[in-house]
Amino acid sequence: MADESENDENLDVLQNIEFAVVSATDEFKDADDYDVMHALDILIKDFRDFERGREPKKRSLEGAAQAIFRDVMAICLWRMGKGAAPGVADGESAAPEDIPEPPPLPAATLSRCLKKIRKSVDNWNGVGGRRGYLEFIRRYFPPGSAEKKP
Repeated sequence: MADESENDENLDVLQNIEFAVVSATDEFKDADDYDVMHALDILIKDFRDFERGREPKKRSLEGAAQAIFRDVMAICLWRMGKGAAPGVADGESAAPEDIPEPPPLPAATLSRCLKKIRKSVDNWNGVGGRRGYLEFIRRYFPPGSAEKKP
């Protein structure tokens, strides 16, 4: 995942975000790490605005970067308790009845998770080239696992 070298209390959040990246890039076979970087950079700015109580600016993205932004933002808003899980209608639960919904997280926690993943993208891009990060995280999400669910 984002960084296997340390035990992270937000591993579930990192997994949710990376699942959203995989799901989004399934729509775009030419997606690369730079699309992920661009989307994460904007998401990090938006969550900095959320932390400061400001409305994020409208920014223009296209293609894979837009899809990544859309899917990761949906996951993050769900984790903040501000919307339904992606692919689940409002009022329904994403979890089976015997598993509780995750508790809402503050914007600062999600911001830290986004920054951690952004750092991982830089690392794996340096190791594996323009698709190094995407190829790395795909190992954790086998083909067919990305069916738009958290």
